[in-house]
Amino acid sequence: MAIFEEQRICIKFGFKLKKVILRLTGLSVYLGIMRCLREAVRLKRPERWKNNDWILHVGNARPHTAHVVLQFLAKHSTIQIPHPPYSPDLAPNDFFLYPKLKINLKGQKFDNVDMIQAESKATLRNLSKSDFISCFNNWKKRWNGCIEAGEAFGDEALSRSRTFEWFSRFLKVREKVNDDQHTGRPRSIRCEENKLKIKELIKSYRRISIKDLYSETGLSVGLCHQIVTKDLDMIRTSSKFVPRILTKEQKEVRMDVCKNMVEMTRTDPEWMQKIITGDETWVYQYDPETKRQSSQWIERGEPKPKKARFTKSKVKTLLVTFFDNNGLVHREFIPFGRTINQEVYLGIMRRLREAVRLKRSERWQNSDWILHLDNARPHTAHVVLQFLAKHSTIQIPHPPYSPDLAPNDFFLYPKLKMKLKGRKFDNVYMIQAESKATLRNLSKSDFISCFDNWKKRWNRCI
Repeated sequence: MAIFEEQRICIKFGFKLKKVILRLTGLSVYLGIMRCLREAVRLKRPERWKNNDWILHVGNARPHTAHVVLQFLAKHSTIQIPHPPYSPDLAPNDFFLYPKLKINLKGQKFDNVDMIQAESKATLRNLSKSDFISCFNNWKKRWNGCIEAGEAFGDEALSRSRTFEWFSRFLKVREKVNDDQHTGRPRSIRCEENKLKIKELIKSYRRISIKDLYSETGLSVGLCHQIVTKDLDMIRTSSKFVPRILTKEQKEVRMDVCKNMVEMTRTDPEWMQKIITGDETWVYQYDPETKRQSSQWIERGEPKPKKARFTKSKVKTLLVTFFDNNGLVHREFIPFGRTINQEVYLGIMRRLREAVRLKRSERWQNSDWILHLDNARPHTAHVVLQFLAKHSTIQIPHPPYSPDLAPNDFFLYPKLKMKLKGRKFDNVYMIQAESKATLRNLSKSDFISCFDNWKKRWNRCI
């Protein structure tokens, strides 16, 4: 190790203890962790402990910089080195230890927390001293790289991977800084035999990489990429996240429901006009804007604009809505601190009936309206179903785990939330006021278009 590492060891919580803490739930917890850390240093680094010759490095998370924690460290004369804000690339845990740990755990499913902890401990135990020495050497290189890149190029600095690529080229006594000319390979190498071989390799393992194809076939990386993308006309895509993987029975129910819906519209063209559909959603004090919303035009060569990563705020309000193809029938906000259960939803059903009586009087007099809800537990509670049956309210079924077939989920709530994204409201009342204004601005043609889209989704499902 270099002189700096020989003279002083920088210890970050969790780094030498080899212990994963999944949650920090308060300042008193972190203060206890600091006491455990000092005891661990006393037992495992006795020479450093006797001479008080060790330095602490932690990030800028609030528990790390809390006044009581800093007081405790000052009381015991523990020197602490600063960490730059929002710089996980300069934190050894973030660029070395946790990636090493998590890459071993990815794809595994554990039965309980004890098994997660046991596997995490085993993974940490398997790390060698040379791994930690290599990490600290890498840390020093990152400091130098940060200084050199920042001073020379600022925002236009090369990426880390591109920098390593060119560094390896210059190690091989390369002098030119321009890209090499690509003369290409003879077309005969892209023969049917090689295409067939690559196709069989991909069929045997769909996640195979271009580098693995290069290793298996002996062809160049560029040639393998050309055969896959141009000759075989294949693309690499990631798995799509869906709310739930449906079973065979659930898929059959989904198709049967859609067939019944389509059949009803054929037998009665005005049937869809009778449907009132409802659901509920959370509306947040701050909901981060989408990537598309934050896009902007720039000139070629300009650095890309940056934005900080935000999450949805904890302050939120629960909105309940019901509408038909003519517009909004009923909407209400659940009081702060309450959630929807069967008793609350029973009250919502009573207020919905009153809204139908006032706003859809013809339908009300003839009892000529149909209710559509999804399968959330309050919607299917026994007392709610009894109430609807008592008042002869017809309810049409909804296929399980199918938000793409729920008008509130594919039309109303995206329309509402897209207007609110990127805006921060001072309190719940402002959230509710803006939500009401957005809903009022929706026209009758928007709701008609939604119901037409709903019909198309049934046909597409079938």
